[in-house]
Amino acid sequence: MKRFKRILLYANETASPEAALRRAEALAAPNEASLRVVDVLPDSDGPWLTVAGEPELQQAVVIGRLRELRTLVAPLRERKVAVEAQVLIGRPFLEIIRQVLRNEHDLVLMTAEANGGGPGQLFGSTALHLLRKCPCPVWVIKPDEDDPRRRILAAVDLGADGSERQSVSRRVLELSASVAESDGSEVRIVHCLDPWASNGSGRWLKNVPRSHRHELVALAKNDAERWLDELLAKCDLSRVPHDVRLETGPVVDVIAALCEEVDVVVMGTLSRSGPAGVLIGNTAEKVLARIDCSVLAVKPEAFTTPVRISERELVSVAAR
Repeated sequence: MKRFKRILLYANETASPEAALRRAEALAAPNEASLRVVDVLPDSDGPWLTVAGEPELQQAVVIGRLRELRTLVAPLRERKVAVEAQVLIGRPFLEIIRQVLRNEHDLVLMTAEANGGGPGQLFGSTALHLLRKCPCPVWVIKPDEDDPRRRILAAVDLGADGSERQSVSRRVLELSASVAESDGSEVRIVHCLDPWASNGSGRWLKNVPRSHRHELVALAKNDAERWLDELLAKCDLSRVPHDVRLETGPVVDVIAALCEEVDVVVMGTLSRSGPAGVLIGNTAEKVLARIDCSVLAVKPEAFTTPVRISERELVSVAAR
């Protein structure tokens, strides 16, 4: 199972951090992981407009926010969690990703930027940038999430053996199982067949005699079941309550409906095209626009972020 060792929590002062902090502690404590809690003060607005050109006042703002963060994490430190606080300056998503690169964090947590208005409104600019560009898994947590036991939806997308999609799906399963094991949650594993396999109505089947369409659809379902069995065999789910579903219908509709019954969805952000380093596919984008639950997003192992740290820092990190 995946064990997190270096967790980064983005504690934006405009969003309530309590739910994300509870989740961070639940993951850090049993794994003896380190936890870094950061906030990022923007360099172009907020207090900086007021104290522009006044270094001492800028420093006072930083010190004040750092004091707030230290107060926030003090109870965790008393419970023997290895936690530290830090204030950064810049664009939030850029500075968070640079921290991930500098310190080799293996998980980023943040509170959803709840804008109200229902499904699809949890993910503000910073969350979407991180989901697209952060090299490690990103967990965006609803601010009102308070039950330590949860229902987890592991959305897997199967392909041919050894494909990148199947590799991402294995990571989705491993993370789902790890989280479930840490708090006694149950996992619902779902793979959705392509729409044509639901009813044999795909355009490429229009020239296939009706007498053979049912056979082709049955073969597709059998292949999906075989791939799903092979994937499950690679992950130890023996300590996690779970069920497996092979659903039919449009992927976005199926996932959005299932997300109404769970607290968090674990999903890959695999793009089949587009610029390198901007990795979130059309399906993932559409799912995010339809759901109202927490999201844990997983990248392929070979993913490379477009964000860079300085050349000097890059050499230092590579030399570790």
